[in-house]
Amino acid sequence: MPELKTQDLDHILAANRSINDGVSKILQTYLEKEHPRGWNRIDGAKKWIKENGFMIEAPINDTSLGGFVFFRGESTKNICFINTNQPRVYQNFVLFHELYHFLTFGRHTDTVRVLGGRIHFLKTDIDIENEERRADYFASLMLLPENDVEEFYSSLASESKEDTIYYTMYHFQAPYKAVLIRLYELRLINLRELVGRFEKKNDFHAAFQRMGLDTASVEMSKTIDLRSVKELMHNNRYMLPEFTNEENDKSLKSIEQKINELRNLINDH
Repeated sequence: MPELKTQDLDHILAANRSINDGVSKILQTYLEKEHPRGWNRIDGAKKWIKENGFMIEAPINDTSLGGFVFFRGESTKNICFINTNQPRVYQNFVLFHELYHFLTFGRHTDTVRVLGGRIHFLKTDIDIENEERRADYFASLMLLPENDVEEFYSSLASESKEDTIYYTMYHFQAPYKAVLIRLYELRLINLRELVGRFEKKNDFHAAFQRMGLDTASVEMSKTIDLRSVKELMHNNRYMLPEFTNEENDKSLKSIEQKINELRNLINDH
């Protein structure tokens, strides 16, 4: 999907208004009944997915791919993949986007049918289509809760407008464009500011360094977590011949090796 442009804003803002009630109800139900107690929203969402499905994190050398969900069936645990070869703020957005699809079992979502189920791929940009817009809006509400954003933003009255946006990104670990849209929806910036900044090219790493902020959130994490794959293989060993299990083990080791080689190659460059 191409990167969102300023001309997409009218569509996005109108769609957000129309879906607000429905998405907010799903979010509140999740927070009240599903979200692990005592956990922050990001880590709690990861924990929930791992308890109700399988979660894989690994760097893929395609930064346009945010991740995917592999829907394996109503009675079978689904698989969530997060591409860690992208800034952590985008990983967080993808996490909540995919959480929405887990909660709604990917209803009305475009998927690719494959052996054993169907796959929903997510690009890293904000989407404007139907159920994808609901998933993106859910991610925005999860990352940027209304009361928290308003209270935090009011504490930045002495900062420049540009720095307040960077501080909000940093504090809520959210992507730049998602922050801009949310600030406008909460009437914390005006339409002129939203439009004027929406396609602005920013060096977030340099900005965070200038402000004395930890740059980790705008850097690629390249995390590798294949524990869910190992768990899935372990749980199904009894269903397969030992030869097949041995070959699967070899394949997994090969995948881990290739991912590590890729990560080292990226780090070297």
